Amino acid sequence: MKHHPAVGVCLAILSQICAAGHSAPAGEAPPKTGLKIFEPDPGTQKKLADGLALARQSGRRLLVVYEGGWCALCPSFHKAIEDDSGLSDLYRAGYVEVAVSTGDFPALREFAQQQHADLKKETGPLIAVIEQDGSTLDTLTAKRLVDAGHIAPTKLKSLLERWKLGPPAQELVQKALPALSSSGKLGWVEFRADWCGWCRKMDKLFETSPAAAILAKYYVMTRVDYERNAGAVDLARRLGSTGEEGLPWFAVVDATGQPLATSRGPKGNVGYPGDDGERAYFRTLLQSTAKGITTAELDAVDQALKAP
Repeated sequence: MKHHPAVGVCLAILSQICAAGHSAPAGEAPPKTGLKIFEPDPGTQKKLADGLALARQSGRRLLVVYEGGWCALCPSFHKAIEDDSGLSDLYRAGYVEVAVSTGDFPALREFAQQQHADLKKETGPLIAVIEQDGSTLDTLTAKRLVDAGHIAPTKLKSLLERWKLGPPAQELVQKALPALSSSGKLGWVEFRADWCGWCRKMDKLFETSPAAAILAKYYVMTRVDYERNAGAVDLARRLGSTGEEGLPWFAVVDATGQPLATSRGPKGNVGYPGDDGERAYFRTLLQSTAKGITTAELDAVDQALKAP
């Protein structure tokens, strides 16, 4: 089973309120000419445009921090970053920050509500995480970062780790290819996202289930995150995806990176095989790609798939 595509892209800020139909991105959009974000004046528009351009050039994401005299927690937000060298390094390595000072709190709060963020003067600043194409990935207030009335460095670090870009998708796969040549195994390239529950079940299958050792005997796993690894959608398409399937989506590749099989079964992407028909296709895929796999091993994988 998999998370099914919906019309458009279900933003990450809605990940906690979207049901299991949470979608995979249908494709990467071209860079936008302008940001759909609060811009109180022309000067801010230029700062945001320049910041986004720098984020693209440097392989980072844009972090917009809205603050002002109304913001009770803004000083502690900045202090938390300055006082923790590890947090400061992560902040600068992963993000281009644009600080926007505005006195128009009512307008900013209205914008926050449109982004499903409950902004109050005591929960500022308002923080927006912006993708390189200009789309908004997350919008939050200090409420998600506070512990006992103060900004918690551990919560802030978790947020920054959550949205920091990883290596390009193609680079991840290329790095795995030498291990395929030397081991005689095939590559298993899985496309996933943090919000995807079926992806976590696939992680368990390959890492901790009774079938993990069997799968590791025949495949080298490479995980590609749709939200963190640039070029993920394009890579999936080159490997056989339509770009519209749900997650997880996977391809089995040889030592040259060429696809031998994918998760597209007779009825579409099986994702994590959750029913009899999907498990039957998964078994056939293993039989056709894992040279020498035994009936007993296939049965063990099937049993692991059926486990809660």
